Amino acid sequence: MKEKEGLFKNIKTLNFDMICENFAHDWDMFQFSLRVFKDNYLDSHKKLEEVVNHGEVEEIHRLIHSLKGAFNQVGAYDIGEYFLKLEIKASEGDVSYIKDELDTIKDKIQDLIKEIEELSE
Repeated sequence: MKEKEGLFKNIKTLNFDMICENFAHDWDMFQFSLRVFKDNYLDSHKKLEEVVNHGEVEEIHRLIHSLKGAFNQVGAYDIGEYFLKLEIKASEGDVSYIKDELDTIKDKIQDLIKEIEELSE
């Protein structure tokens, strides 16, 4: 997988060294994980916005926990850390904080989707 390192020169959200380690240098498995992420989380910000607007605290917490894991799984560890902070706020019932972060959440998801598409070309 080291021969793929050049593909990551414009990639900001994914940690190449950690990806190599976590995927045991298996590029095909990494690509599969990226497709799964894209298929399952492309519009997740819309679902999160919906449950935030309805004040569904348990569902907000579940979705943020899921997003944290999904970002970490594909190697976007900095974003996973961001979602960990949101998860703590959600567990405290701080829906207003989450609501204030919805645009940032959407941007982070879309940024990763763009990078996934770039790596898939």
